[in-house]
Amino acid sequence: MRTKHYLLMLALVILTLPASSQMVEILNRNNIKINASSLAFKNISLQYERSITKRLSAGLGFRVGPKGTVPLQTVLSNVFDENDFDLTKLEIGNTAITPELRIYLGRGRNRGFYLAPYGRYAHFTMTLPINYNYNGQPKQAFFDGHVNSISGGLMVGMQYTIARIVVLDIWLIGGHYGSSKGDAVFTPSSPLSPQEQQALQNELNGINVKPFTFTSTVNANGGTLQTTGPWAGFRGGGINVGIRF
Repeated sequence: MRTKHYLLMLALVILTLPASSQMVEILNRNNIKINASSLAFKNISLQYERSITKRLSAGLGFRVGPKGTVPLQTVLSNVFDENDFDLTKLEIGNTAITPELRIYLGRGRNRGFYLAPYGRYAHFTMTLPINYNYNGQPKQAFFDGHVNSISGGLMVGMQYTIARIVVLDIWLIGGHYGSSKGDAVFTPSSPLSPQEQQALQNELNGINVKPFTFTSTVNANGGTLQTTGPWAGFRGGGINVGIRF
């Protein structure tokens, strides 16, 4: 009797194995991932992904980076004239929210290569040091402000599940395009004389940051900047690791 009992239990286990595998496939439709590559740039980037069908999922990403000096100053020097801006003292912080859809092309639920149309709202805080001359002496005006951007784009990537619960998500290449708007304020330690106001205003009037529009005003209490224009960004080269549950 005992032998028959063991054989019956073994048969039940074998019969339930396919059902258990299918149950895991059905229940494990959620992923939480962190972008390991972004940590090198002092950013924390997280994403939650929810499977809708075998080939389709929806995700929401959140990125935050503390305000600090910019590592890729050589890239910015191609956009900003270093005679106008002191890039060594430029500080930028950021937050971004990125909703996306994913269309998977591989086998298995939400695995393999995918296409991901996405949108992005980003908020950047910054301190922008502007160089100018007054009475033959070099001076700097530190403008504190922010830039907001809204854009949309497409990314190509691939995702795999390891040991059922570990997710490896690689962003291959993508980009987005949209619009931006920003403003900043300079508050001096003491009121500006009419001559110094004019010197700073002349410097601001000569700044060229095309394709952005750049307007400014200066008075005894300091100055303001406003900017509007297109916004483009690259999204790729990211290695994300997470869990599936």
